[in-house]
Amino acid sequence: MREDWLEHIKAMSPEDQYKYFLNRVAEFEVLWGLYDEKNNGWAMTVSDENKERIALWPEPEMAR
Repeated sequence: MREDWLEHIKAMSPEDQYKYFLNRVAEFEVLWGLYDEKNNGWAMTVSDENKERIALWPEPEMAR
């Protein structure tokens, strides 16, 4: 993945990033996430509202 392409995605508004995500997932029918082998499960985050979330990306390079 080219760095300038990734920077372009990061510069998008949250709404445009979401649209990009949905379009890529619909087009390729695949999601990328991080698996936490230490805890034997998907890597999770916690929101400000104390809700668990799983991070997903439309490109494998974005998950690194």
